[in-house]
Amino acid sequence: MRYGLLLLVILFTRCSPEPVMHVQHMTYLEQGNQGIQLFGISSDISYGYSANNPVNIGGDDLSLGAIRQRLFLNSLAGPEGQSLKYMRIGSCCTFETEHGFDGMGLLDKYQITWEGQSEPVVLYLNMYDPGEIRAPVGFTVRL
Repeated sequence: MRYGLLLLVILFTRCSPEPVMHVQHMTYLEQGNQGIQLFGISSDISYGYSANNPVNIGGDDLSLGAIRQRLFLNSLAGPEGQSLKYMRIGSCCTFETEHGFDGMGLLDKYQITWEGQSEPVVLYLNMYDPGEIRAPVGFTVRL
């Protein structure tokens, strides 16, 4: 009898009528002092602003992809040299790449703000494929 009651309690507590939702709280990160070498500022207005033309910051070690993204963002400044705050807002845009997992990759989207800005900027970063890394139009080089 005791086990039957225990089983009923477990069943009813596991079948809650309301779904449990996990909310991820996202916050902006302050820029760090370490960055990577940038090759100037891009002249292509879609560079970094489009899923079709992301900033390729990949390297030999895929496990360092997220770190390379932050080092890249640390190397940028606002249009007048302002310090930035940034926040990863998600992944998107599946694409084929020999550097990814099972030949596939995802882009990461970062929202970026600085003092005096009218609205945040979203940049697309590719942590799989290497490329000549530049600051997107509207940014300056910080480091």
